[in-house]
Amino acid sequence: MPRDTIVDTKSNLRSTVLSDILECIGLDPAIFLTKNNLIDRTLCDGRNAIAHGRDYYPNPDEFDTLHDEVMSMLTEIRSTIMLHAQEQRYRRNSQ
Repeated sequence: MPRDTIVDTKSNLRSTVLSDILECIGLDPAIFLTKNNLIDRTLCDGRNAIAHGRDYYPNPDEFDTLHDEVMSMLTEIRSTIMLHAQEQRYRRNSQ
């Protein structure tokens, strides 16, 4: 499989891209539907503002909250992937 076709973040990991990736690997993206605004506005737009030199400085409390939310989402994805691997859900039915 060509390496560049495995995961395409389209240069910005917005909620729609995350959903596409989760679906591609067989996970239900619905668990993050309530996080769309956090992912798109707070995380991605904030990151883009900083990366492109706009006058944006998140306050430390907002950063800590964002960090906690992102770490929680990553933990959820990791746990789900581990569960699927343990239960061998990645295997295709050979019928």
